[in-house]
Amino acid sequence: MLNEIGMNEINGSIEMQEAPVLREFGLVEQFHWLMGQNHSNHFSMAAEVTGKTTPAMWRDALDEVQRRHPFLNVRIGAEKGSKPVFRRANGCRIPLAVKERTSSLQWQTEFERELSTPFDASTAPLMRALLLRCGSRCEIILTTHHSIADGMSVVFIMRDLLQAVSGNKLAVLSTPPSAEELLARLVKTPPLQTTVPAGSRSVTSRPKNGAGASPRVRGLRLSQQQTSLLVEAARREHATVHAALSAALVMAGRQISPAWKEREVRVLSPISTRKILNAEDDCVILITGGTVLFDPPSDMGFWELARWAKQALLPSQTLDGVVAVAGRLDGLLAGNPDAEALSLPPGMAYELAVTNVQRAPFESKYGGLTVEALWGPCALNGFEGEQGVAAATVNGSLCLAHTSYTPFDSLLENATQLLMTASG
Repeated sequence: MLNEIGMNEINGSIEMQEAPVLREFGLVEQFHWLMGQNHSNHFSMAAEVTGKTTPAMWRDALDEVQRRHPFLNVRIGAEKGSKPVFRRANGCRIPLAVKERTSSLQWQTEFERELSTPFDASTAPLMRALLLRCGSRCEIILTTHHSIADGMSVVFIMRDLLQAVSGNKLAVLSTPPSAEELLARLVKTPPLQTTVPAGSRSVTSRPKNGAGASPRVRGLRLSQQQTSLLVEAARREHATVHAALSAALVMAGRQISPAWKEREVRVLSPISTRKILNAEDDCVILITGGTVLFDPPSDMGFWELARWAKQALLPSQTLDGVVAVAGRLDGLLAGNPDAEALSLPPGMAYELAVTNVQRAPFESKYGGLTVEALWGPCALNGFEGEQGVAAATVNGSLCLAHTSYTPFDSLLENATQLLMTASG
């Protein structure tokens, strides 16, 4: 019987014998696997849920979700000079820890702990769960190795979890194809190996396991009314919420950081390729990225800057943009380098990453349960001074989570003030 007050581990046995290969890594999976060896880049997401549940209900739901998604039952096999592979590992269960929920901000501390705790990629599964519970309110936190999933994957897993907790049975999915396999169905000629465009400054990485190795995580949630005002203003101004958020964060960061005032700020936007590649709701990493260089302050007004940012990101959101990034990754990973040999060109560095899973593609109510908030995905890639902001909208509210080893204090508060002022 579970102790509902203390911390509990609900684990199954892990099968370590040689297991069948599901498939080789694709380029994006290989890149994130290598990056994660140099600086842990696994990520956490949390759903805040109201309604009566028990740890046993979440345990059963996790088992159901794990049966549905093949990559929740894998470990990574790798031999020097060869592409890594996903190996099926039967007999494992997603670990579930249970803690008493003592504060509405507790998830932030748990994220910091989770992001500081690496995975052993040779051991399945590559996801772990934490349940914070108090009465009829809880947060379910999922932390995931980046080679098996992206933020949208975990959004779909959260949806599946809520369906399973509500008593629904889930269909079992087949092994998801890689982004390159999906791309080959749309593009006859394979992407050409190309180099990443050079940036104006070199890549500076944090010392591995150096001082301040634990990141800080802070969240801020806009009300339904504030979120509605922002969405309506972005539509009226022919911009997007993502572009407006990026512009506001850069402007707010320049109010805080002298370095940001003096030079361009490189803003990375991870972009889901699921619609472009006609992909299903699988647990698999299907993302590309676009970087927009915000030059030092000009005479642009807020919405003019947001419209400019929207236009600057558009090429990366096309099939041609996906093909171009695939070609760059192909060139970068030629010869199957190990993590130590992976050399990132300047064009891949950034100061700010804005990850926006947008409006959650599921209902906020599941029987007697309501999803009140969705936090994350929170992750860092180890660049010196990087600021990561994750955005997700659920139940009509925009949830923002700021992650950094060297955070700009009040970044979210200053940015949202700019957004609300501009939204009228």
